[in-house]
Amino acid sequence: MMDYEKLKKIKKDLTIEIESMHKALLATFPVATYLQKTTLIPKIGSYKPKGLEVNAYSQSILDAYDQNALESYHKLVLVNLILRAEDRLKQKKMPEDIIRLFIKNFNSIIKRIESKYARQGFYLFSNNKFCNDFAVCRLSMIPAGQQKIHLDGIARRFLFKNGVKQFLKFSAFIFFELGGFKPLYQMHTDSFDRDLLAEFNFEGTKGFYLRVAELLKLNPGVKGVFGIGWTNDPQLASISPKLWQGVGYLVDNGAKLFNLGSSKSAISGATYVSLKRKQLYEEGKYMPTNYLLVWSRKKLLAWADRLLGQHCEIKATVL
Repeated sequence: MMDYEKLKKIKKDLTIEIESMHKALLATFPVATYLQKTTLIPKIGSYKPKGLEVNAYSQSILDAYDQNALESYHKLVLVNLILRAEDRLKQKKMPEDIIRLFIKNFNSIIKRIESKYARQGFYLFSNNKFCNDFAVCRLSMIPAGQQKIHLDGIARRFLFKNGVKQFLKFSAFIFFELGGFKPLYQMHTDSFDRDLLAEFNFEGTKGFYLRVAELLKLNPGVKGVFGIGWTNDPQLASISPKLWQGVGYLVDNGAKLFNLGSSKSAISGATYVSLKRKQLYEEGKYMPTNYLLVWSRKKLLAWADRLLGQHCEIKATVL
């Protein structure tokens, strides 16, 4: 549960701090105006605001004051968004389990603001983690367990990766199974979220996708879910079988994989934590490769129905 009285006190303390250190900031740049501009951020697209009114407003604060002023202001914005979140979650008719995860995220965000341990520059749009927190507080980034998701679309340029054969296969999948490039839920791993990272196991994978299935049922226009990364690479079936287990399970139940090629980030990510993968890469026996994983609405919901049906059968047998 959220302690709203505590939240209101934090809001009051931040307001007093800003007014004492940055004269006329809140009068010149009302938080209410900033909050109104957050409603203009597109509902489908990147969770990182770029070239929008909210960016221009933030830049105006930075130009008129300094970085410390903008960071304090952004803390106050997050607190205000969280204070408004309860009613907005009810309006969106989020599943109870998702609401529980939102509250856990809100509490972590508030704890960071209270403790003041965040590094300088944390509360700026140049920091990916702040963009993530900002999106969670706006309810556009949804915590769902081992991944966070937001509405986006599959880039059309991906069609042209890895040759003609994949182009034909990918095109057929997009138009005949998926029904278009957007909207879908895009997955993100928040490496700062310890609760999220603790869910990176096989049971956590199933739990995450069951929550996605709940959201899909509530949002009939969403076409499925997708994610991009080197951990989706089929080479891992033999190199790192435990890491591949979850992805292999999804593929066995209808998810599709498309090769997007290698990248510096894929190589560094794959070799950083594994001596085996690093050695194979250095020997030229393994090239870390990014794969697009897409699970269509139809196939994901069919899997969820089968899994929940199996659970019901097990419970009935036990009873």
